[in-house]
Amino acid sequence: MTTGSILLGAAILLLVVLFVARPLLQRAPVAPLPRTSRQRLLAQKEALLAEILSLDFDYETGKLPPELYQHQRAAMVAEAAAILEQLDSLPQVVIADAEIEAAIAQLRGQAPAAPVVTPPVAVSVSGSGNGHGRFCTQCGSTIDPNDKFCAHCGSKITPPAVKPA
Repeated sequence: MTTGSILLGAAILLLVVLFVARPLLQRAPVAPLPRTSRQRLLAQKEALLAEILSLDFDYETGKLPPELYQHQRAAMVAEAAAILEQLDSLPQVVIADAEIEAAIAQLRGQAPAAPVVTPPVAVSVSGSGNGHGRFCTQCGSTIDPNDKFCAHCGSKITPPAVKPA
């Protein structure tokens, strides 16, 4: 063997060792903590609901006796209810649009309007402008006004008939 091939083999071996050892040498990424109390409570609620589902599954598969299941489930449900009450007691979230408008008004030198707190509104799909949503005639799924094919089943969408004024 020549010296060049030995050095090439050593270089390749060094690269492979570094590549394999890289995950062991790096620190594990730390998940960011929730920033607000609302986010912290929502994270706790989601974790608790996942635990309840896991507990239900364990009971249904026979891994837990009924007495232990009922006791643990009651405790978890009570804890989830307490978290939901804490979430309800927090002030309502100000809609981001109002915050953006206030920031724009402040930059323009105008007095910012008071932030508006509005409840969530159900939005209906408006297709032909008559207030009724458009739906696929084949599968019944909702379609957008500009769709030419159904996103769910792929059937061709016929445009709605325009009513003369």
